[in-house]
Amino acid sequence: MKKKLTSAIAAAVLVLMLCSCSAGVLDTVPADRINPITDAGFIEPDFVFEKTTRLLYEQLSQTEQLFYRHFYNTVFSHPEYIAVPGGLDDEKVQRVFISLKYDNPRLLCLKNSYKLMTFGDLVFIRPDYTCSAKTCTERAQTLTEKVFDLVSATAQMTDDVSKEIYLHDALVGGCGYDASNPGSNAYDALISGKAACGGYAMGMKLLLDAAGIRSAAVSGNAGTDGKFSPHMWLCVNADGFWYHLDPTWNDPVGAEKEIPVHAWFNASDREMKATHRDYTLPKSVKCNSVSADYYRKTGLYCDGDNNAAVIEAALKRAFSEQTDFAELKFDSADEMKLAAKELFDDGGIRPYLTDAGFEANASAVYSEVSSMGVLYIYINR
Repeated sequence: MKKKLTSAIAAAVLVLMLCSCSAGVLDTVPADRINPITDAGFIEPDFVFEKTTRLLYEQLSQTEQLFYRHFYNTVFSHPEYIAVPGGLDDEKVQRVFISLKYDNPRLLCLKNSYKLMTFGDLVFIRPDYTCSAKTCTERAQTLTEKVFDLVSATAQMTDDVSKEIYLHDALVGGCGYDASNPGSNAYDALISGKAACGGYAMGMKLLLDAAGIRSAAVSGNAGTDGKFSPHMWLCVNADGFWYHLDPTWNDPVGAEKEIPVHAWFNASDREMKATHRDYTLPKSVKCNSVSADYYRKTGLYCDGDNNAAVIEAALKRAFSEQTDFAELKFDSADEMKLAAKELFDDGGIRPYLTDAGFEANASAVYSEVSSMGVLYIYINR
């Protein structure tokens, strides 16, 4: 009897939709096309300069881990066939394949499909590649240079969250959402500048890996108003606690100002449940903390007693940075809606704008993320 996929990896199948495989029989197996299994550690290519967080690998059985390492150590040269250890059925091979793709954002060459081939008692996987090995290596090297440039800017930052904010904003600010490319990867997000959720997630994971911040890809369904669809985001370990980070949803496509926002930056399970569901985190991950929430870490959290001071500081920051945009988070959706009424329906925003340095004729509009208690303020000079 086949065992079920582990819960975290089973959730990943939603975004891979399902990594399709087919079976076939080989009449012969050319020896020069097969890389035999060796029980080695990870052999990193020249363009890998950091330790990758591989949480899904940690959840595999010993035999599955052996196949994972063998697959990783082999795949960069694009062999036609990769040997599969004995004892792994179709479902276990699929589990390894999904884990490999989610753990390793530098694997730019693999499609979400493969073929399982048999020759007598031997089993081989025949991956489907998106490009040649030469092109894949060139893209990986270009990607490494980009990642190095971005991460080097965080070298003097002393805490994980500051690094995470910088890298998140660089990714989101430089990438546009492209629904027509559901198989997008880290290269698409960081180099081509167009990606779907998988590209955002893999690009962000690669940056976090390079910065030494543990993270893992998460997949499930996301949506609003009862309309949910397959989606991919991250869980991130910042300052010793795990959080949800959704860079795709922090890219405000069609908003008044298309600059990175942070409603879904270091959120807890409780906060995410209204918009993200049907996901299971890796066994070692619990997203219960709120201490590294973006708004708390940057002084933009309104707790009811400090609202006036936080609003004033946020608008002064918008003026000094010439972004004409401010974002705030409140204790609850009700508190956020009450503040929006006082600021916009009752005209309370005007003295704040004047005190911040904006001209007397400046105006502002807003949008809200009710489920997160977040208010976005767009200022017109």
